[in-house]
Amino acid sequence: MPCLTACSDPGIVYRQLQEETLEDSEAGAAQSHANVTISNSDIRGAPLTAAAGAGTSTALNPTAQIPCSRCELSRPVGASHCYDCEVCVTDLDHHCPWTGKCIGKKNVYFFYSFLTFLTIHIIFVGCVTGMSALNDAFHLDGGNP
Repeated sequence: MPCLTACSDPGIVYRQLQEETLEDSEAGAAQSHANVTISNSDIRGAPLTAAAGAGTSTALNPTAQIPCSRCELSRPVGASHCYDCEVCVTDLDHHCPWTGKCIGKKNVYFFYSFLTFLTIHIIFVGCVTGMSALNDAFHLDGGNP
């Protein structure tokens, strides 16, 4: 479980392309006769433009956006900036020092599962240690309570 928590995406908000940039890239692909399709995975990491400003929505991103004062990108209303990772995360819960990751919308269930199994492990180790200590105490006295 800690691996799933530490290795999964917490819901990082990526920069979006401006609609005109997308149209220009489609026109350029048509001119070069290349068979190129642009999907949502292709628009990650694109430079932010003024078209995706505060409270606006575009055809690529239909939800309302607010600007982040720290990383200067438009993020959804429920997203927050993590000052340890320097990224905006959707529904940020906290930055976990044990996993070294933000806990957000996409990995919060892995994190709660990790906490549940960790609690069960601590209870189990405590019971085994307690039973071992009691067993040693009874054997030191010759087995008589």
